[in-house]
Formats: sequence, C-alpha cells, structure tokens
Amino acid sequence: KAVHQAEAVYDALIGDRHDGLDDPPWPTATFNIQQEYTKADKQNAGLQKLFNVQKSARADLARSKGTLLPKAKLVGSFKRQEDVLYLGNKDVDTTQYYVDVSLPLFQKGQRFVRIGKAHHQFELSKKEYEFGKETVLKDLKSTIQTYHSNHELVGSYWELQQMASKKLKRLKEQLQLGATDKLALLTTQQELNAINARVLALRKDLILDYYKIRLLNGSTDWYETNNGQKNR
Repeated sequence: KAVHQAEAVYDALIGDRHDGLDDPPWPTATFNIQQEYTKADKQNAGLQKLFNVQKSARADLARSKGTLLPKAKLVGSFKRQEDVLYLGNKDVDTTQYYVDVSLPLFQKGQRFVRIGKAHHQFELSKKEYEFGKETVLKDLKSTIQTYHSNHELVGSYWELQQMASKKLKRLKEQLQLGATDKLALLTTQQELNAINARVLALRKDLILDYYKIRLLNGSTDWYETNNGQKNR
C-alpha cells in the first residue's frame, strides 16, 4: 500500500516524462550596486522623462521671471554740419547716444501669478524626480540583492542535486540486488524531483530579475538584439 501511495505521489509530481530536453539558459552575470545606480541615473527611461519635465519647468520659471525685468534699448543718432562759419568753415559731426529703459508697470499682478504658478510647477517636478529616483534605486537595490541571493541558492541546490542523484543511482543498483525496496527508491526520486523543481524555479527568478535589472538601469542592448531577431 505504501508503495502504491508513493507511486501515485511520484506520478502527480512528475507527470509525463520529457527526455532529451535541455535546461533553459540562465544568466550568470553579477552586478555592482553602485555601478548600476550610475547607469540608472543616466539611462533609466522613466527618470529621463522626469528629468526633462523638471528641465522644462525650470526654463518656464526663468521665462516668467524675465517678464518683470526692465527692457533696455540703445538709441544713437549722428548729425553732420558742413562749413560752420564760426568755426572757420569747418565741418562739425555730432553723435548722440541714449538708453531707452521701459519698466512694466501694468499687468504686474498677472505676471506675478504666472511666476507663482511656474515656481510651483518647478518645485513639483523636482519632488517627482527625486521620488522617482528614490523608487527606482530602491527597487534596483532590492532586485540585485535577490538576484545574488538566488545565485547562491542555485549553487547550493546543485550540490543537493548531485548528492540525490548519486543516492538514487545507488538505490537502483541495490534494488536490482534485492538489498532495498521500491519505496526507498521512489522516495529518493521524489526528493530529487523536488530539488529539480526548486532549481528550475530559482533559474526562472534569476532570468526575470536579470532583465528587470537591465530594464531599471536603462540598458536597451538586450531588447534591441531580441527585437531585431524577431523582426528577421
């Protein structure tokens, strides 16, 4: 009865056999948090958008303040008098320069309102950029830490795989010799299958975290390469 129960659990866990399939490739790269911070600050698409919004708001504020500045205009004139009698019939050249300064007195209230709105928009864009940057960097740090932790776990589970495989091989040999029963073999097989399933899950998480890191730091080479292959 125990053997049949073990076989039922084994079939439920394994299902159909798929021989000859290769393990999915998984990334082995490592990441330096500070280097990835620098990349994200310069290349992350979301941060670049927020930075450009802040830059535009700063320019609008400067233009709004400029409307209160006085406008200055340099005006010049030149006049020549020929054959001036009291100067012995000499020519006299007269040159005049003056500065025309105009100061906006009317609509000043409306201009102050526009400046206030522009200042508020600029401060808001600064806070949005700072919050967005903090969020991206925090998410990047967390993902890198999880990625490296899963890398270590994969190595540990690989050692468990080797131990379980050797144990399973030994039990198969003992079963042929009648030195053990089928229940012990199936139990070990279940343990090995559980380890294999855990390794596959870790590798899946590694792949997802790897591309999430590349997305957060603004790298696009992997996307352009994959997208180019799809379009061929």
